[in-house]
Amino acid sequence: MEIADFEGAEGMENQGHTVIVWYFAIINLAAFLIYGWDKLCAKRHAWRVSE
Repeated sequence: MEIADFEGAEGMENQGHTVIVWYFAIINLAAFLIYGWDKLCAKRHAWRVSE
């Protein structure tokens, strides 16, 4: 019996991909918001995110 023959194996694989996609989406959104905030601070000559 192969893993592919097991009921639900395909769903488990898709669930893993979904978790990875959500993880990277959240990380990218956080980085985008931090860059945007830093850009706004730069325009206002305020404190900026350190490198």
